[in-house]
Order: sequence, then structure tokens, then C-alpha cells
Amino acid sequence: MGKHVSESSGELIDKLRGLGLDDDEARVYLALLHGGPTTALRLSESLGLARTKVYRIAERLTNKNLLERDPLVSQQLTAAPYRNLEGLLRRQADVLNQRKAELPSLFGALANLAGDDRTGARVAYYEGESGLLEVNQNTLRASGDLRAFEKESLSAVVPMTSAEEIRRGYCERGIHVRQLTNMVTLPPRTDVARFIGSFWTARYLDPLVLPITHDILIYNDVTTIYDFGDADPFCIEICSAPLARMQKQLFDFIWANAVPMKHVGKRGAAKLSKPPLDVPA
Repeated sequence: MGKHVSESSGELIDKLRGLGLDDDEARVYLALLHGGPTTALRLSESLGLARTKVYRIAERLTNKNLLERDPLVSQQLTAAPYRNLEGLLRRQADVLNQRKAELPSLFGALANLAGDDRTGARVAYYEGESGLLEVNQNTLRASGDLRAFEKESLSAVVPMTSAEEIRRGYCERGIHVRQLTNMVTLPPRTDVARFIGSFWTARYLDPLVLPITHDILIYNDVTTIYDFGDADPFCIEICSAPLARMQKQLFDFIWANAVPMKHVGKRGAAKLSKPPLDVPA
């Protein structure tokens, strides 16, 4: 094995610590990356760590996909490619997204505990395509149903790859999307067949009764209103428990009187299950 990582590598250790490694894990990984495959005994001697501790560190690095073992040389430790570090960042992002998704229910529980029915009412403004993407990603925090007055398909609002990720997220989190639309027929929109089959339902709302001029999303204590027409895209996200309750009641009242739509295939195409009086069969 070549010489071990010197004290000048402190900056690298700091950066690895930011990705979730502790100091000893970072030292062992850098030593293997710099010096090549070696044994726990030699690592112990070069780094001044107890051999039993090196074994424990090696196990943790293996779990983080940063260390490889050769089945033909069982005692030899080898650093995995440094690009595997990206996986640590993805894990942190997954954990962060999960914690963000849990916040609304946590806030609701804390509000009940505090006897506060406002649940921290706030208004947030978003602009442009990035804003539209963010507010739609926020719907992955929904607990239960996501109610939607839909002017356009999600695929028309955000990039297709992002729209598909959001739909897969609905499936993974058990979020059912109930959509009201003024469109008599809906074109295919997705390759996430599970979403269409199990987590999406659409109903037709006569535009003479209520024209849908903006997309409105309602979930948890959140009401989101946005538009991306001729002007610059804009969006308002209102977090208010009383407002969300009223919007849910209005949506459910309209939903009960809207015309169900029938799926055509597995990609989200849909048509009326029965024509309303003003729509030709």
C-alpha cells in the first residue's frame, strides 16, 4: 500500500463529512482511494486505529456502497469508485423529502395540542416554470386525497420527466388524485400505468356551470392556485386550515354532481361514462 493520506487532506475530510461520513470513515476511504487495496491490519497500522475499529468502519462503508470486497481475497479492502458518493447525497435528499412530507401532519398535531386552529397560516408566492414545478412537487406531502380543479394536464405544466416522477411519488405515498375538468375527453398523459389504474379519478364539470380558468390544488391545509397562460406563470400557495376545509367541502359538493369519466387504456386517456345533456354522445 502507498503512503496514507496526509494532514493536508483535511479539506477533503470536511467535504466527506458533509456527505454523511464521520472522520474515521473519511480517513479510511481516502486511504484506500489513495493507496489502493489493502488489509484491515495495514490500515490499522497506517492510520493508528485499532484493527477491530477498522473492521467496524469497513462494514459501515460497505453499507454506504463506498467499499468493495473481493470474494477471492476476503481480507482485502478496496475503495469503491468515488462517484458512488453521489448515492449518499441522494439518500440525504430522500430523508429530507420524507421529513418535509411529514411536516403537515406534524404541524396539525402540534396545532391541536396548542389549541390553535390556524396551523400557522401563511401565503407563499412562486413565479415561472421553476415555481410551478415546486408547488406540484409539494403535493407529494399530501395525506390522503389530492383534490384538483385541472385546467391542463400536469405534463403541460412541468417537464414530462418531472411529471412522471411526481406521479410515481403519488403511487409510492398512496396519494389518490381526484380531478375535475371541463374537457369532455382527456388525451393520454403518462406511462405510469399504476397511477392511472389505482390513484387517479377524473370527472367532467360543465363549463357553463363552472368554467375552470385556473388550476387549483387542495390537500392537507394547503390551497394552491396557479396559471401559466399568455402572461408569465404565477402561483399562490395558501396554508390555512379553515380555508382548505372550505375548499374541500366545495370541491366535494361539485364532485358529487360531476359526470364520471371512464379510462381508455392505461396511459390516462379518458372519456365521459355518460354524456351530459349539452354534450353530443
